[in-house]
Amino acid sequence: MLRNWNTVERSYQPERVPNPTRREIAVEHTESALDLFLRYVPEDLVSQWALWTNHRIDIRRRKGSKVKTLLSQKKPVSTEEIYVFFAIILYMTVHREPTLRQYWSDRPDQPTHKVAGHMGRNRFVFIFRHLCMWQPADDDTKFSIWDKIRPWSSHIQTLNVQLWKPGFEISVDESMVRYQGRSRDTVIIKSKPIPQGFKLYSAAESGFMLTWAPHTKAGIQMDPLEYFPDELYQLSPTRAVVASLCLRLPPSPSGWRHIFVDNYFTSVNLFMYLHRRKIFATGTARVSNSGIDEQFASLKEFDDSKKRIPWGSVFASQGQQRVYSDVGKLKKPKSKPPGASQHLQTEENLTTPAPVNQLALKDCSLVVFLSTAYSGREDEIILTKKRPSESSTHAVTSRVPFGPNGTKELPFPLFATAYNYHMNGVDIADQLRADCAYQRRIRRGGFQALAFDFLLGVVVANIFLLQREAHCNAQQKYRTPQHQFRQQLFLQLIERFSRSSTGMGTTQPISTENHQIERATERGRCRACNSTFQRKILGQQPGKIVKFAPKTMFRCSTCKVHLCGKRTGRDCFEKYHIWVGKVARRLDN
Repeated sequence: MLRNWNTVERSYQPERVPNPTRREIAVEHTESALDLFLRYVPEDLVSQWALWTNHRIDIRRRKGSKVKTLLSQKKPVSTEEIYVFFAIILYMTVHREPTLRQYWSDRPDQPTHKVAGHMGRNRFVFIFRHLCMWQPADDDTKFSIWDKIRPWSSHIQTLNVQLWKPGFEISVDESMVRYQGRSRDTVIIKSKPIPQGFKLYSAAESGFMLTWAPHTKAGIQMDPLEYFPDELYQLSPTRAVVASLCLRLPPSPSGWRHIFVDNYFTSVNLFMYLHRRKIFATGTARVSNSGIDEQFASLKEFDDSKKRIPWGSVFASQGQQRVYSDVGKLKKPKSKPPGASQHLQTEENLTTPAPVNQLALKDCSLVVFLSTAYSGREDEIILTKKRPSESSTHAVTSRVPFGPNGTKELPFPLFATAYNYHMNGVDIADQLRADCAYQRRIRRGGFQALAFDFLLGVVVANIFLLQREAHCNAQQKYRTPQHQFRQQLFLQLIERFSRSSTGMGTTQPISTENHQIERATERGRCRACNSTFQRKILGQQPGKIVKFAPKTMFRCSTCKVHLCGKRTGRDCFEKYHIWVGKVARRLDN
């Protein structure tokens, strides 16, 4: 590998941690998924939710609300119903249907689902709309969506660091929660897999979500930072949230921690702030507002225009860095933000020695890095690299080391290898939630999107990773995929909290011993082909709405109801008696 080093004298060598600690978990492999779920969603908390929900419903009824669900559902919500409600949501994340009605459908041409025997569709919609996770007020006090989820969100984040003790490498990145309704806190980022929704800043390790901070229109909700008297700068909210998330985590046993961020957060001031608090940092950087030297900006511009720098070239520099304010020049600040230092920058050309190494690597293009953990002189790692395509921007230089081979083992710098390996912690967590996400579109109430899509998804994904890690520590294989794990958790919740394991959701017809097709004495209109029967009784839209149902000479020998025969190709006899059997079972129960 060709190495190009500039002539800037290097005065800082990163400190080495002798034994970086690995993550530890406080979970035994014998604990079931239900046991862990009840720790994230404890019964005393759910009981409080049931009380708040019933109280909020009573308040709305006293105010004369005309919502149909409030008028039709008289039974108060219980703790067991909320657990069954969560179980049904987990079931829907595995068994997906285009409409909600199909989970409770009795049509013989549609799959039979296991949720109808445990909760009715109207009851499910009622709980989905009116579940209250915050203490309601008797007056007209309005709560933000973040205040509504804060009690459960804080409980989850506290339990995360207790069950999963973070190791040495942590990643910080953005997360999106899909929501297409109206809210002042939604953002639109067209380049993201989720282009519209709520934005959160998250810290994770190997897919395990540790803590997060929401992005709102009023600002990022995070703890204020404290500055030392000699720190003559102030971090912008986007950079400060990284430090806030890292300082929330418990201290590492080795005393140091290493975080990885992308160029959205990276700056020299942020890395200096973290280094003084025993936190290493590594990340890609932008040439515009990250505080890097002008020579790296010129080098990046030269490579983008000329494309002459050979693949694998490494550039490194460390010297006097300008300390600048991320929020602009603060010569005479009118008001001090909460937690900000009183010693802000007042001199435009203030410089100080910074323990931040500036690195650049020519891969497919020239990528600039900032790091307080790597100097660029570490031993290289031999990796199998894939040759870029001919249409890539820098194909002239990036395809040269491969020759005619599609793949080739090439030396790669340690700082870039570590970044590629550890930066995807939040991305893995997002993938685990997206693989089995709640796919029903939510347009009314951002609270439902955050509670049932994000928080419940984080809980189930973290439990899945805890069980997998516990089995690995016990040297036992854990090959259960996530969709099967969710199915098992659904069955455990139903067995524990559902009052009936079987019910009216079955689509088996009644016994046909006394029900046979016979020829009638005169023709009559088929009962099952009637559009009113199909729409109101079966809950489906008729394929062709006609004024009168077709006439037939056949009928049921017991029910004395005209039904189409088998020669017509319609299953009117089976469809009608499925409905009759369902009504009979309701009367028996």
